[in-house]
Order: sequence, then C-alpha cells, then structure tokens
Amino acid sequence: MPPLPRELESFILEKMSRYRMPSLTLSAFKGGEAFQASYGYSSIETGSPASIDTAYGIGSITKSFTALAVLALEEEGKLSLDDPVGSHLGIDLEVEGQPITLEHLLTHTSGVPATAYAEALLRGFLGVGGYWKPYSRPWDAVLYLKRAIDEGWAVSKPGRRFFYLNEGYVALGIVVERSSGYSYEEYIRRLVFEKLGMTSSGFIGERLEHAATPYKPGDRPQPVPLPAGITADGGIMSTARDMLRYVESLARGEFRGYAERMEKPRVRVPWQALGGEAYGYGLIIYPDFMGGRLASHGGSLLAYTAWMGYSTRLDSGVVLLSNTTGYPLAAMGMAVLSVLSGGSHLDPKPVRALEILERLEGYYEGFDSSIAFNIRRVGTGLLVEPVGGVGSPMALSPREIPGPSELEAGEGSVVFVSPYMGGVLEVEFNWRGERVEALLERYRLVKRGPARMHGV
Repeated sequence: MPPLPRELESFILEKMSRYRMPSLTLSAFKGGEAFQASYGYSSIETGSPASIDTAYGIGSITKSFTALAVLALEEEGKLSLDDPVGSHLGIDLEVEGQPITLEHLLTHTSGVPATAYAEALLRGFLGVGGYWKPYSRPWDAVLYLKRAIDEGWAVSKPGRRFFYLNEGYVALGIVVERSSGYSYEEYIRRLVFEKLGMTSSGFIGERLEHAATPYKPGDRPQPVPLPAGITADGGIMSTARDMLRYVESLARGEFRGYAERMEKPRVRVPWQALGGEAYGYGLIIYPDFMGGRLASHGGSLLAYTAWMGYSTRLDSGVVLLSNTTGYPLAAMGMAVLSVLSGGSHLDPKPVRALEILERLEGYYEGFDSSIAFNIRRVGTGLLVEPVGGVGSPMALSPREIPGPSELEAGEGSVVFVSPYMGGVLEVEFNWRGERVEALLERYRLVKRGPARMHGV
C-alpha cells in the first residue's frame, strides 16, 4: 500500500499540531490504489496509538446509512417516500394541514427549523452550555418535534425550505424499525455492515473496546464521556478501514442504484462554499469540485468529528476520523482528494480560506506600540478586538480568497470587509515573508505574534 504523498502528510501534521488534535485516522482510494494513515493517540491517558482500526463516532455521516435503509425498504415494498411520516409513527406530523412525508425528512424540507435536541444533549455530556436535554430514547426526540410543530415552530409548508433537522432522521430510524421488524441497529448491521465486511463497526450504545477516547478541545484536551441517546441521526461508530469499504461501495454503485438517488441534488443548502451546494438523501452535494460532483457528509458529536467524500469522476474518495474538534475535516478531505488527483492541497477554496485566516490572526501593534489589537479567527472570518477596552470588536470577512500561487508566494495582499453604516469598511492585509501588516481605518498595524489573552 503506497504512503500518503509527503505534501499531504506535512499538511495534516501541521493542522493537528496547530489545533491540538489528539488523533486522526484516514483512509482513501484513487483508482485501484488505497491509502491509509493514522496519527496521534486514541487515548492520551494510556498512550495508546491510533490506528485505522480505532473506532470513532461518525456523527451525521450516519444519516447516509439511514437514507440507504429507507430506500432499501422502499424497494422491498414496505414503504413509499411519499408516505406521511405520521402514518408510520401513529401520530400526526403536519404543517399548515400538509403532512410531512418521508421524502421531506430525508431532504430536511419538513419546514420545521431544528429544535436543537441533539445539540442540547451533547452539550450536556460535555459539560458545556446550560441547557441540558436528557432524552434517552428516540421517541423522546419525536415527541419534542411534535410539540414544536403543535406550538407553531414551523416557518413554511413541507417541501419548500431546507432546515437541517436531526429530529427528522431520528423519526426515520423509528420508521426503519417499524417497517423492517428489526431494531434500527440490527437492520443497518444486516443491510450494510455484513454486506461490506464492516466487522469493527457498531453503535455508540455498544461501547466498543477499540473506541478512541473523545476529547474536549483545548491546549490540554480533556476526556469526556461517550454521548448516549444518539441513534439514526448520528449514532454509528466505525473505523477508517471499515468506512473506506463503505465510501467505495457508494462511489462504485454497489447498493442497487441507491447511491445514485442519494447523490441527486434536491434542495439548495444555506451554506455555499464552492457554489451550488445541495442536499440529496443523506448526502451533501458539491456540483463543481475539480470539474465534477462531490458527494459528502460530515459528522460531529462535539468531541468526535468525521467527514467522508467521494467523486465518481475523479474515481477517488476519502474518510477522516478524529477524537476532537479542530481543523475542519471537510477542508482537509478536499485537500486529500485534490492531491491524490494530481492537484495541490491549496487548490480547494475552503482550504485557502482557512489558510489565509491562520496567516493573519495574531497580536498587532501600531506605531511605537501606541495601540494594539487582537485579531482572531472565528469560524470562517476574523474578529478584531481592541486591546485595552477602547472601541468595539469588528467582524471581518474576506472579499475574495487568494489563489494557490498567491498563497505560496513570498508576498501578497487580501482585502477584508466589515459591515459599516449600511455599507462596508475595508481592511487591507499585506504580507512579505514572515512580516504581516494590516491597514485598519487610520492605523498601520504590524503583527507581533500570536493573539493574546484578554487584558494582556
């Protein structure tokens, strides 16, 4: 098995170091070749190294398994995607008199914004945030969704708008159980795990012995309990070795045409990184990645993170698994696919967007240290914070993302903008070698080092 290209390995290790990621495992294919790599520790406390057979929670990648199950049951004649969900659950789930169907839940087009049950549940396990939702059974989430609908939480009729809805996939998991006669876990095991030889995969509630310890991110990552109560919306645990079998099976059409239906763009999503992104059935679709379609999904259990993506045009696919949050695995996965297909890790726009943020964030001073600002990366933008409490923070977004050659060059510039009086305020950044400067309103600022703690 060939090693990962040196460019990729250097990129991955640099991001793991910068973001203090305890471990990361990777499996990929390009044509007939397979690539596998593992870095760091599945458990810092025991010093156990991660391997491609270490299990991680794959989070919402589970939704693609759930979509497969629903399509398989449709083929068996046990349900139709046009069925009202309520006909399978024994309760009414309607918005403005229109039933929510299985199709609506598959595509997140129920018209109901998220109740955030999963977010509250996971934050409780991690000990962050103050709103704890101790839902231990899937039916609890369905009743919570019904309550939201009954209290007028929906904002549109079904089929019109995209609202990512974990609760919808929980409901689909119950439909799978009632239509198949098996538990959700057993049906997925029979439909996918056994068919593909995914012998090291399971579910969160099973507490797999070869599972990585999940960690809360930070300079000193802290172990946290494995979350419970997550099922058809994000409850699968798997390994890089097993997940490569799954990604290859989707890319090569081994599930009777189900993948082709899953990959069909059905509704535009609100996040648009490359342009034209849409949701299918359990998959996020990028219609123009390196000249072809990229089918993907990410997953996060706040401590476990995962991403998978594949392109039939490029004949390549990748899965990445980690036991913390940190560098976005979607960007890393796109970098992997780019390099394995003959490009640079900087070719994907999301990678370049993050690269410029990392380059610019830091502690800046004006002439003779008379004024100072902390400039931090927040999400996919920058936050400018005056040091000393004078002035207000300012959010910045890049007007354009520099190309790969500009980022690799020894010098360059980029303009960020901030909302201002109904228009925008421009902030210019310039770099030459290791020196980075900013032109912020009246000030010329020079980056002196990493961003500092408040009050320092």
